[in-house]
Amino acid sequence: MSDLEIKEFLSETKSEFRDFKLSEMVGDSLNKITLKTPRKGSFSFLYKGWGLIDDLNEMGGILTGSTALSFYRFNGEPLLGRTPKDWDYILDRETFLKFCGKNNISNFKYSTSRIMVDIKTGVNMGSDGYGGPDRFMFKHEIDIVAQDGDKTPYIEVGKYKVATLESIIQGKLDLIELSPDTKHIKDCNLIISKLHSHKR
Repeated sequence: MSDLEIKEFLSETKSEFRDFKLSEMVGDSLNKITLKTPRKGSFSFLYKGWGLIDDLNEMGGILTGSTALSFYRFNGEPLLGRTPKDWDYILDRETFLKFCGKNNISNFKYSTSRIMVDIKTGVNMGSDGYGGPDRFMFKHEIDIVAQDGDKTPYIEVGKYKVATLESIIQGKLDLIELSPDTKHIKDCNLIISKLHSHKR
């Protein structure tokens, strides 16, 4: 997409979400947004990443990004049309460092006022023999960002703190503005079309 196309997409998308007044849909309105936590499944004990995710929840981490979006249902139907590949969490700086120290994680990176870490867990099955990336079984990919003074609004769903729908969408729009990732553009388009399909 050209810079002009990105600018037009962001302007139109922001206008669409404003028109829907997402915050008013959470509650007892006719078009109701609800949340549903994902199931761990029968073989969850093989996924070492669940321990880290439980730890993040206990330490007050806020789940955001596509996995948080997958919690949301509109009139019973998922807003996200794909299975997310990673878990994105937000922590304050001090808690982030405590989490890393507790779990012996040292590969975090600094970027201006943020600290970030990408964690991959699972059984490494090696490459595919054609120069592709290594494959993992029973994997979790967890991305954590620490940002001082972050005030991400959230809703509590069981043991999870899930970022509000508005803040997740705003995060996707911010990422599109920085780098027009097709994944985030498709997610925004899908959400808009889902909302329109149930509009009364």
